[in-house]
Amino acid sequence: LLELSTAYATLANRGSYSGNSAILDVRHADGNLLYTQKKAPQTQVFDERVAWLISDILSDDAARQIGFGLNSTLKLDRPVAVKTGTTSNFHDNWTVGYTPSLVVGVWVGNSNYQAMQDVIGLTGAAPIWQETILAILQNRAVENFVRPPDMVQLNVCTYSGLLSTALCDKTHLEWFIPGTQPIQPDNVYQQAWVDSATGRLADQSTPLGQRRQVTVLDIPPTAQRWAHSQGIRLLSDLNVAPAAASQAGDLVMISPEPDSTYRISDKLALTDQQLPVETSAGQGVSDVSLWVDGSQMGKCSAAPYLLWWQ
Repeated sequence: LLELSTAYATLANRGSYSGNSAILDVRHADGNLLYTQKKAPQTQVFDERVAWLISDILSDDAARQIGFGLNSTLKLDRPVAVKTGTTSNFHDNWTVGYTPSLVVGVWVGNSNYQAMQDVIGLTGAAPIWQETILAILQNRAVENFVRPPDMVQLNVCTYSGLLSTALCDKTHLEWFIPGTQPIQPDNVYQQAWVDSATGRLADQSTPLGQRRQVTVLDIPPTAQRWAHSQGIRLLSDLNVAPAAASQAGDLVMISPEPDSTYRISDKLALTDQQLPVETSAGQGVSDVSLWVDGSQMGKCSAAPYLLWWQ
């Protein structure tokens, strides 16, 4: 925990590493100083701009919304960069957070390495972290993470991170180190001509009066299930096969990835251990069946072709 907190302290210190001291000083009962820790010279190990970008990301409550919701335990009354962590099977959970001059790290777990019951960083370590750092910061002035002068801010398309275009309806401002900013326009949002009678892509045989221009998203197959859950219209919905399965009848395994290795845990019930098996299908595919070692495990009659293998 001390080493991990020291690493975050380096980010708080604009990329400058100064080590740590478990013992600051030793004094005699009468108050005489017997020992004091000599401060090691600081070493710049991170580019100051990189350290600031990480601090800016970790202090953004809106960026945490998907995982934790707004105004979670991680949000204080001032800028604070914070990260949680939970190890497999809930053996450990962590919360480490910092202001420009203070780092607080918290570990929660059992000393005998016994797993906890569904305790994660947000519910285990984070409340302790919040109470501790608020007590220390009481009556202290608010500090901001000072942005280095040579940074570039651009408006980018949220889904691709590329330069926004007139088609992109979800954009945000993003900071970049000069030379790392995107130069390519967004390629996720695309316009397509649709046959209004069939709902499919228009072709040369489609009468001009039936052609309608629509804006759709062209995203990888791995994100298409999420897009459908959000009600987003995709280019692949217009009878265009996904890029990963462009030929008629093609099937491409999306999950698990090739050469993936999984371990059955003896800490969890077997019924709780399942693998998602997902495929991308080209045109002409009406259903997808999952077979494992000669036995049929399930069948999907429509996209998304997702099955769970226990």
